[in-house]
Amino acid sequence: EGSSVDPVLPSYISIAPNPAQNEFQIDLATDITTTYTVFNATGAQVGQGSLRRGKNTINAVSWPSGLYYIQLRMGDGQNFVHKQIIE
Repeated sequence: EGSSVDPVLPSYISIAPNPAQNEFQIDLATDITTTYTVFNATGAQVGQGSLRRGKNTINAVSWPSGLYYIQLRMGDGQNFVHKQIIE
């Protein structure tokens, strides 16, 4: 079985604000090990890191305005993608 990507975030993950300007928060209400990778609209990677339980601030001040995709990889094998707009 391949891993699937769910475009709908589960209730224990929230990302706000959207659209954002210089930064946004990924709020994680679980202790599952989670990493994130951010891609721009052309597929180039612009950021990555690991997340911990609670609010995680992502600095986007150097990113040009546009659409970004945040891929969240959960330690239990789940994958989620969130569309984030930076103004």
